[in-house]
Amino acid sequence: MNDTSDFQFVFQYFVRSLNKGENTTTPCGIDIPATQAHILMTILNNMPLELSPADLAKKLNLNKSNISRACDSLSTKGLLNKIKSSTDKRAYILNLSTKGSKLAKKLSHSSKKYMESVLSDFSKNERKIIIKAVEKMATLSNQQNKG
Repeated sequence: MNDTSDFQFVFQYFVRSLNKGENTTTPCGIDIPATQAHILMTILNNMPLELSPADLAKKLNLNKSNISRACDSLSTKGLLNKIKSSTDKRAYILNLSTKGSKLAKKLSHSSKKYMESVLSDFSKNERKIIIKAVEKMATLSNQQNKG
């Protein structure tokens, strides 16, 4: 095998290990799709800033239609409030309901614990290298997808 094939195999294995073949459960075991979990945690982590769906799309590197569908689902579940913008009648601002805030905090805590367990066998220096490598891969992948 060459480096590209090795990387492809390892990367696919890693991604499968995160979602365990399920798109409805987070890697840390909470019964919500990962995209929706990321939306809740992003809103929580950016409070008191008001975020629009377009803001979320930029922060999460997802297209607006995926964000819109996920936000509609979260709103239907009573986890997210969609409030009409006072400056633009076509736009709305997103904030967490009480139920959504509780779940976002649980997700954030569980996600942190999960990542700590995944990284527990790596030294501090190895963790820095992993973070830098993953950031670079994400940046390069985004450039490839746009070009």
